Amino acid sequence: MLIRILIPVFLFFVSCQTKNEEVYLSKSTMATIIAEVELAQAVYKLQQINSPIDIISISNEIYSRNNTTEVDFNRSLRHYSQSPKDIDEIYSEVIEILVKKQVGFTR
Repeated sequence: MLIRILIPVFLFFVSCQTKNEEVYLSKSTMATIIAEVELAQAVYKLQQINSPIDIISISNEIYSRNNTTEVDFNRSLRHYSQSPKDIDEIYSEVIEILVKKQVGFTR
């Protein structure tokens, strides 16, 4: 009789445990966001005094366009930064994106 009570109680407590698995942005999404933010920062640095831009709003727009938030981006960046191979792959893709954009501007 005791087993009939203990097993359901045990199963209930086991099923109620939450998993704290972090979900990270893909490397490709990270590369896209980094490339877009870098371009936005370059524009910000080159801006004319007469036409100031709001870099924070632009950054938030970039996160939104990529269906994420700054918090999720930073969490993913911390995660990938733990592995030199991962961060190297991401930045290699960033360079590819920026080169493609540069080629598009020069045509």
